[in-house]
Amino acid sequence: MTAATRPQHSRWSALAVLALAALSPACESPATGVLVVIGTDLDPALPLTVTARLTRGLDGGDGRVAGPWTRVAPGAEAVDGGVTLPLSFGVVPGENPVDEPVGVVVEGVAGGVTLRRRAVFTFVPRQTGVLRVFLTQRCAEPAEGCVEAVRCTVQQRCEEQGLTCGNDGLCVAIRAPLSGDPDASFGDLAPTAACGAYGERCCPLGPACAGANTCVEGTCRRCADPGQRCCDGERLRPNGAVCAPTADPCRAPGTCTDGLCGAVADAPDGTACGAAAGPCALAPVCVGGACSPRSAPEGTVCGAAPDACHRAPVCGGGSCLAPAAVANGTECGAAPDACHLTSVCMGGACSRRNAPNGTVCGAAGGPCLRARVCGGGACLAAAAAPNGTVCEGARNPCEEAAVCSGGRCGGHAARPDDSPWGGGGFNRCCGGQAVVVNTAARCGGCRIACRSGSCRAALGRYYCGCSSNAQCAPGICRTQSPNANLCACENNGDCPAGMPCVNVSFNPNYCSL
Repeated sequence: MTAATRPQHSRWSALAVLALAALSPACESPATGVLVVIGTDLDPALPLTVTARLTRGLDGGDGRVAGPWTRVAPGAEAVDGGVTLPLSFGVVPGENPVDEPVGVVVEGVAGGVTLRRRAVFTFVPRQTGVLRVFLTQRCAEPAEGCVEAVRCTVQQRCEEQGLTCGNDGLCVAIRAPLSGDPDASFGDLAPTAACGAYGERCCPLGPACAGANTCVEGTCRRCADPGQRCCDGERLRPNGAVCAPTADPCRAPGTCTDGLCGAVADAPDGTACGAAAGPCALAPVCVGGACSPRSAPEGTVCGAAPDACHRAPVCGGGSCLAPAAVANGTECGAAPDACHLTSVCMGGACSRRNAPNGTVCGAAGGPCLRARVCGGGACLAAAAAPNGTVCEGARNPCEEAAVCSGGRCGGHAARPDDSPWGGGGFNRCCGGQAVVVNTAARCGGCRIACRSGSCRAALGRYYCGCSSNAQCAPGICRTQSPNANLCACENNGDCPAGMPCVNVSFNPNYCSL
């Protein structure tokens, strides 16, 4: 059995709490524990660091870490805790229940790649079991079904399935059976195939293909294209690199595949091969290796409408047709003023329409002018209001409202003197002013002025007071009682024109309004 597959107990390590401890095979009575033995088939010259983490129970936790151990290269002096593989360490239950599962994760880091083996075991009372962990480079090789763009390893595939990569590089259950023989092999694995030289497999870890070789489909090969179009020196160009270019857009260039240059072939039908020749053409595409023109679908808009009374031109038979007229009555312009309606299309032309005659188009220019109206599409001058139309109301009770005459507003005429206002009585109009005729200047009427300067009320009227006939001329000064010393009239001639003299028995006569 080689050193790579049979344990050499060159180093023992112990860890407390979970009770990692050395288990001596020389004990007189079997101890309850597990001996973990770690081996590898990695190149002895490849730097390798190994750690082990132990946890209680199936769901793990932070646990305890054993290691790290750094492997010593063959013939090298062990420094800084260096070890040779296989190495081993022991695990005992300590104060933990014997039947509680224990989880182990062993990791080896080499060349930037981590090899990992997971295992769960249970102690057997009064027995020393052996758990063998073999870190094989087979776990770092590409798994079946991986593609170049998304590489994956056997180890990754196993862990995605809830398994672990076992000692033989195959997916196995994490629950691991224990062996009773500390000197057994790791499964008598056949040595891994050589790698790195021409014709040999590519190394998942360690040196790349040697010399001018490159990895092609998992095998180290040299450039095989006689024309050297798929070679970069003596190394292969990447698969897919163009090696036979072509200027024809409907011919696909040849590309490299594993060092061989493929022939120029027809581009897939539908490949774009040019720009559209006009608004009624689509971009041409390849059909059977030839560039084929295409027409735009019938009715495709191919230009802008020239005006509001025409539609946008559309394609027909591969050509841009003349724009068609829109339906008659389609609005094509706003009304320019109050005497026009919106314009509408008629036979492809925009036609202006007049507003109906009589449509108001402007405000009246004054109280004696009517509003302006349309006639024949024009806003006519304002017409005069009928004569006699009130254009301004009376400003006081003793003047008439102003009225229109010939389109102009006339003045205010005064009401006749002695016209009643505000309910009548002694409220009278005098000279166009509203007054009360109870003063010496207007005593009982607009034209009756008292020479004596006295206006007196008597018998429901106003009389001028007097002390002589001279103060009442042409009337007389009444002296008899009752109501003496009041001016009275004897006939109509004693009164102002238009005011008759009223004879009142036993009282002074008076000039009637």
